[in-house]
Amino acid sequence: RFPKSRNIRQLNLYLKYFVLIREWLKESQNDIPEYIDETIYYLWQAYNLIWQNNKKNILITGATSGLGKKLAIFFDKKNYLICLGKSKIKIEKLKKRLKNKKHKFYTADLSEETELNGFLNYLNNIKKIDTVIHCMGGGLGLKSNLINKKDFLKLFNINLFSQSEINNKIIKKIIKEKITGNILHISSVAALESTAS
Repeated sequence: RFPKSRNIRQLNLYLKYFVLIREWLKESQNDIPEYIDETIYYLWQAYNLIWQNNKKNILITGATSGLGKKLAIFFDKKNYLICLGKSKIKIEKLKKRLKNKKHKFYTADLSEETELNGFLNYLNNIKKIDTVIHCMGGGLGLKSNLINKKDFLKLFNINLFSQSEINNKIIKKIIKEKITGNILHISSVAALESTAS
């Protein structure tokens, strides 16, 4: 299980260990369940994406805090970034923190349909995106065991629907331009824990 760390190097170390464990199992001639083998394969792809840190056009959702912010800082120098965040104040702080002044920044609450549509239209004006890293999402701080419909739809929109809509838009661009692309979803540790929301 991954730690709650936001350290990119530590994350990569854990990805390496998963691949190493798979190779040991193969050498010992033990059968590896297909779902584990496939999971480790995709983790290895994520590892390669992070370490081939060179001249990519990267969209990072949830770029203003946590792992999204760390990835924006990590990819800053050698790549072209589009950083998406919900808070204007945090976006401005991130803009000042990053050294490359060619990056683009967009503020939107993607749980709101009009703001999601605005961002999808904005993507039409972006010439090339070959990598998407989704770091946005969460439980919105809901603590109740019972969740109302409005809160449920908000959680669904921010954790699944909006990311799916962004992926659909980017995949169409990737296919049209005949380029290689990467889409990476980084989930919260809450995905592995029992929480009310």
